Amino acid sequence: MILDSISNLSQYVGLHSGLDRAIQLISQGGLSTDRLGKHETENSSVFYLVQSYETKPMSEVSYEAHRRYIDLQWVIKGCEWMSCAPVDTLQTLTEYDETHDIQFLSGDGNIFSVNEGQFAVFFPKDGHRPGTTIATPESVMKMVFKIEV
Repeated sequence: MILDSISNLSQYVGLHSGLDRAIQLISQGGLSTDRLGKHETENSSVFYLVQSYETKPMSEVSYEAHRRYIDLQWVIKGCEWMSCAPVDTLQTLTEYDETHDIQFLSGDGNIFSVNEGQFAVFFPKDGHRPGTTIATPESVMKMVFKIEV
């Protein structure tokens, strides 16, 4: 897992070719938040989602894990708590769904705030719980880059 400011994003070039492509797209600018949902890129192994939502109490959000994708989650507006824990320390809530590349889990992990202008990167071994409320529900807009491993 990585947590940092978007201004430091270029420091992570070289970790993974798909992550490099996401970094390049963000660095070039011009990514629109006008249309929510999935956005394809010219590289079929990288796409991104534009999301806008209200944060939820931690008790209402499960951990999730992916096997085929790395998540780069960039908070553009607002602030939320996220949690992270190794997948093998969490308890299974659902079996892995290969079609949607997701498994839901429960347990305890490290909790941290992700503020406007920050990003978190979650790798396949990182169970993560994004979108949770810090004090009161807050509107959040973010881009989630899905990077095929």
